[in-house]
Amino acid sequence: MDCNMIGQSPLLIEALERADKAANSAARVLVTGETGTGKEMLARRIHAGSRRAMKPFVALNCASLSPELMESELFGHVKGAFTTALRDHGGLVAQADGGTLFLDEIAEMAPALQAKLLRFIETGEYRRVGEASLRRADVRVIAATHRDLRGGDFRDDLYFRLAVVTIAMPPLRDRAADIPLLAAHFLTAIAAQENRAPLRLDASALAALQRHSWPGNIRELHNTLYSAAVMHDGDTLTAAMLALPALEDSMKLMREAAKPQPLWRVEQAAIDAAIDYCGGNIPHAARLLEVSPSTLYRRPKNRARV
Repeated sequence: MDCNMIGQSPLLIEALERADKAANSAARVLVTGETGTGKEMLARRIHAGSRRAMKPFVALNCASLSPELMESELFGHVKGAFTTALRDHGGLVAQADGGTLFLDEIAEMAPALQAKLLRFIETGEYRRVGEASLRRADVRVIAATHRDLRGGDFRDDLYFRLAVVTIAMPPLRDRAADIPLLAAHFLTAIAAQENRAPLRLDASALAALQRHSWPGNIRELHNTLYSAAVMHDGDTLTAAMLALPALEDSMKLMREAAKPQPLWRVEQAAIDAAIDYCGGNIPHAARLLEVSPSTLYRRPKNRARV
């Protein structure tokens, strides 16, 4: 089982159940979630459980190529289509024929290419760059994104074609109960890879892992454990070896942020913010603050901004 699928948290179980149901259908799937949560692994699980499992699973990261190169990579090109096209290139759509095409970071796809992808999804037809004739391919598309596709440059019609089934991969901070299982899995793999005796976490290390917010999610957890294992000898990792922010430091910062400020300073900050918001217009700022303009004019710090 892939590490991203290890866990017992309700959010993960729900995502896996939705993936398994989707696998039994021909529906297109949109997987959402932060970077490092395992979106591609979920797409691979869907493919492996589908009727297309014996056919290729082909992946493309839409953030890794320019729009021109991405079209060529996706749909292919013919020799001479552009300066560096020294030979025909079939493209990923052709490679995925009969199987699954996974488009990661779909939000980064240029609008012009979105239109061509939409046509392919609707008709199964596409053209190689530099070729006039149409080709056909039978491909199931699974897309993934860490951004909201609605309300920006992404086409609504393409969004609705892709999001027949949506599955949200939960961030690791919402799966704290799964961290011991994931950590044990990683440590076993790391020990084998580094030809070392079995590795373990002491109580302080496990507590530190469960306190951390994990902005990089599962990938960050793996890298943290790998770094600690490589940089320290012995078979037991402690909290001090993990290079994570100390809980005491975090609590100190929170206490400082919550420390009450003198009333004059709070008032001055509110006045400065209102004046900035109003572009220096004192009467307008006074209306927002529900005070008279003279109250603001009397404050020496703000007289120069009239």
